[in-house]
Amino acid sequence: MSGLTELFILLFADDVALLATTPCGLQNQLDSLKVCCDRLKMEVNKDKTKVMVFRKGGHLSKHEKWYYDGAEMEVVNKYSYLGFVFTTTLSVKQGTDHLVAKGKKAVFNLCTSFQKCKEMTKETFFKVFDSKIQSVLLYSSEIWGLHRLDSIERVHLMACKRYLGVPIRTPNKMVYGELGRFPLFVASYVRCVKYWFRLLQMEHTRLPNQAYRMLISLDENGKNCWVTGIREVLCKTGFYFVWLQQGVGDVKSFLCVFKRRLLDMFTQEWTADIRDKERYVTYRCFKKLFEAERYLSDID
Repeated sequence: MSGLTELFILLFADDVALLATTPCGLQNQLDSLKVCCDRLKMEVNKDKTKVMVFRKGGHLSKHEKWYYDGAEMEVVNKYSYLGFVFTTTLSVKQGTDHLVAKGKKAVFNLCTSFQKCKEMTKETFFKVFDSKIQSVLLYSSEIWGLHRLDSIERVHLMACKRYLGVPIRTPNKMVYGELGRFPLFVASYVRCVKYWFRLLQMEHTRLPNQAYRMLISLDENGKNCWVTGIREVLCKTGFYFVWLQQGVGDVKSFLCVFKRRLLDMFTQEWTADIRDKERYVTYRCFKKLFEAERYLSDID
């Protein structure tokens, strides 16, 4: 797209990320960084400085090596930047694996506290989960949250099943129904659409807005990208007109309606499964509505 700014460097606190489309371009940037650091009397931590080549696969050429101040830089296949792990293929699953690991550890600590504290209610248990663990699992989900990741949801279900004291193989729909809990993808979808509105409201000179307009161009040319996911989720939930208008008047009110639509769609899906699937033939004899059961308030 015309008018877009070519990006060479990202700065955040004391972190620097150099961007280039060619091996020679990256080496030139490293050389320029050395000159700049010498002038400002600053030093680069060479041990923490890594090179990552984003590609679909294959091996690097033996000539693809980079140097800073005479020292060869290590080329890695993944790197954590601002709390998110990037891989050479920009894999969402691999990028969120560390979030899953942190989430599992936090769930274990929460369940241990739950076993020790017999007075902990359902409301307290899941309030802690939502504030402490869900925030970890959905970190940076504004970017990857349109992907419904089973690995993320399994951590949520693990906490739910540990609270109920049921086997890990208990059908997930039954667990959701007993607790009145909804999958985490609902929250991640809302985060993505909320971030979409933020991009729309940015000045065209802002880099995130320029990146968004680039993604629109890719989507219009048939390339599947983040914008494609936003358009599809709005269409699926009956809000395609919002996409066509590229915005709404009252964002806060719309997000409430959008979330309610996602919750209603999942409730309808849950009701249909419980009613029609053979595996729930006994369960549906005493469970027909998607709501938390009253007996849970009496769990010790």
